Amino acid sequence: MNQYMSSADLKANAREQLWGHYGPVIGALVLMYIIEFALDLLTSASVDLSTPVGFTVFYLVTLLLSVIGGVFSAGYCFMFLKISCGQAVSAGDVFYAFQHNTQKVFSLSLFVSLISELLLLPGTIFFQLYSSNMNTVYMLLASICTVICSVILVI
Repeated sequence: MNQYMSSADLKANAREQLWGHYGPVIGALVLMYIIEFALDLLTSASVDLSTPVGFTVFYLVTLLLSVIGGVFSAGYCFMFLKISCGQAVSAGDVFYAFQHNTQKVFSLSLFVSLISELLLLPGTIFFQLYSSNMNTVYMLLASICTVICSVILVI
C-alpha cells in the first residue's frame, strides 16, 4: 500500500527545500506585485468609468491584466519547481513563461481569465448601475451575483 507523507512531513520538506531561497522568492513576488500594481494604476487613472465605453475599455484591459498576471504566476510556479528540483533560482524566473511556451501559457491564462471575468460580469454590471443610480436593489443584486459566481469559481 502506498503511504503518503503527513502534513507535518510535507511542511518540513518544503521548509528544507526553500531554505536559502527566500530572497529570490520574496523578490519575485514583490516584483510581480509592483508590475501588476503599476499596470492597474495606469489603467485606473487613464480610463473614465462613468461612460459605457470607458467601462468596456476598463473591463477589457482588466481582462488583459488578468492574463498577464496568469503568465507571471506560471513563472512563479516554475521558480518553485526549480527549487524543488535543487536548481538555482532568481527573481527573474517569473518571466520564464514570457520566453518559453508563451502561446500555451497565454492561451491557458486567457481561458481561465475569460471564465472568471464572464462569471463576475453580472455582479460588476449591477455594481456599476448602483454607482450611477445609488439604488440599493442594484447593490443587493451585485452582491448576490458576486457570491454565486465566486462559489462557482471555487467549485
